[in-house]
Amino acid sequence: MSNKEEEKPEEESEELLASICYSVYKDSKDVIIDASMGDYNETCTIAIIHILNALSKESHMVETIDMIRKGLVASGEEEILLRILTGVGKNLVQQTVKKDENKPCISPSDML
Repeated sequence: MSNKEEEKPEEESEELLASICYSVYKDSKDVIIDASMGDYNETCTIAIIHILNALSKESHMVETIDMIRKGLVASGEEEILLRILTGVGKNLVQQTVKKDENKPCISPSDML
């Protein structure tokens, strides 16, 4: 939780302005995304924008993985943590390889 969120009065922080939830259900590999806004007003619109902007930052992925790591280590589930990190790592490598495949072997600027 950021310092900005901690500074809000308790009654204000209890009102949900916006949320995005990712879920996977038993017997399905599909990721279900549920997005909601508390109301259709400027405050809730800004809140959902903040969430969407946060999703695009690598630092939030790292922070999320760190939260998961802390919980698993505290529970003695290091093997599950290793499996998660391996799965995420494989995905990142595959994404990097796909990006490299789309690049030309020789850059057009190198030919000049």
